[in-house]
Amino acid sequence: MLVRRGEPLPATPSSGPIYVCTRNDALEGIIAATPPNRREDLVFLQNGMLGEFLFEQGLPDASQVLACTSPCTHPAITPTWVASTPGSPDGAAVAAGAEPTRVVSVY
Repeated sequence: MLVRRGEPLPATPSSGPIYVCTRNDALEGIIAATPPNRREDLVFLQNGMLGEFLFEQGLPDASQVLACTSPCTHPAITPTWVASTPGSPDGAAVAAGAEPTRVVSVY
């Protein structure tokens, strides 16, 4: 299922991950448009980690995927799990949050 910016989140399915891949300036509106009981299901696939922003939004344990071409070595980011892919065996994605292994399994 694909939900475009401005469209409401469908009522079904009522559980499971909701993958969010959009510009950072649209994230606040997406969180606001997500029913409170589904916000813990949001999984953010971004080009940067969103720790402080998600904390400010009341989602400190939200799952995140950092898509990059090399492992993230920023000292402020402690990845929970680093995924290897055929093109980058040393790690191509960093995931953090409540369920990082589930998130990276879709990579």
